[in-house]
Amino acid sequence: MKTDERHEKSPSPIFLAGCELGEARHVCAFFNSREDEYGVTLPFIQDGFECGDKAVHIINPARRADHMQRLSFHGIDVPSSQQNGQLEVLDWKDVFFRDGPFDPDRQLALLEQVLRSGKEQGFRISRYVAHAEWALLLVEYFVGRWAKEAGKTIRRINKQTLMWLEGYHWPGNIRELQNVVERAVILCETDTFVVDDSWLKSESAESPQRRGLSALANREVETIEAG
Repeated sequence: MKTDERHEKSPSPIFLAGCELGEARHVCAFFNSREDEYGVTLPFIQDGFECGDKAVHIINPARRADHMQRLSFHGIDVPSSQQNGQLEVLDWKDVFFRDGPFDPDRQLALLEQVLRSGKEQGFRISRYVAHAEWALLLVEYFVGRWAKEAGKTIRRINKQTLMWLEGYHWPGNIRELQNVVERAVILCETDTFVVDDSWLKSESAESPQRRGLSALANREVETIEAG
């Protein structure tokens, strides 16, 4: 899950998971369960509605009904909020993969559009929340692509590899993921895709600041601040 939020300075502090957020906010979070996720994000989301902020949620379509139910259970009037334009709930496939594989520039263009639209509608702040499990679809896409080019048949992806790839912070963004997958496919000698975790561990000693913000995240913050 990631959140972005900005427009004009908020008259009161905004908190997420007990931490006060700054002027331009970009947060990437990993959760152990859906309950953990919503335990952290729902107070943040509800606070936005109470403050009259715009809410844009990009979610897994398979989780749409559950997401809307959780919002309603937390006291958010979903039908009215959608009708008056305060709440937009979008399908991640239509947003991130509408014109092909995920593209960082298209992601930034979407963020700019969301911020501009919210402001034009009269909302002081836009709170943009996106589920990020879709990123694993990129792994499947790149594995299939490079396996085809290498003339290999890969039928499955090792579960531990998926965990490593999901938990890694990717300072080089999508291009780094693509390079790692390509290298692993070339070296793969079975029908199971596996990544040597030492390739990822070699990057783990960098500073906390860099771990917290990937290349795309830095660009997103710049976009938010320019909004």
